[in-house]
Amino acid sequence: HRTHAFAVLKTFLAELPAGDRVNLFAVDVKAKQLSAGFVAPHGDEIDSALNALNRRFPAGATNLPAAISAGLKSLDAKRPGSLVYIGDGMSTANRLGQTDLQSLMRQLRERQVPMHSYAVGPQTDLQLLGIIGQQTGGVVLFDSQNEKKQSNLVAAGRRLATAVDLPVFY
Repeated sequence: HRTHAFAVLKTFLAELPAGDRVNLFAVDVKAKQLSAGFVAPHGDEIDSALNALNRRFPAGATNLPAAISAGLKSLDAKRPGSLVYIGDGMSTANRLGQTDLQSLMRQLRERQVPMHSYAVGPQTDLQLLGIIGQQTGGVVLFDSQNEKKQSNLVAAGRRLATAVDLPVFY
């Protein structure tokens, strides 16, 4: 699943226009920024961040609220931006209750930040990722256990790259 997620991430970055900027985080119990702020999606800076991500031990326990909060804090409130999450969507390190989820959705909508997701893993929380996508104007994609061909991974990365540059009407 890790190889699968990396393939989608690499295609996503490769398909972004050169003028876009990305800030790469690793997400587990805490959200750890791996890039030096917002960097070009192609080049040495993002390659260094990808190498750091590849070297990390995949602990498995995710704190999705911390990841969303870290992503929101990193965005400039005066510029458009999106959050992209690639993972299983299972917030096992910090389960999201209804009140916390409503608060996060309100923050994302007020800032007009869509959250796009690609769910990958042996178990995924498509319901949670679907709620977040629906509430913020994001796209939710998921891996097919039967269809893990390279062409499908490339298509998923391309769809995410297209989604982040599409306008959302609030």
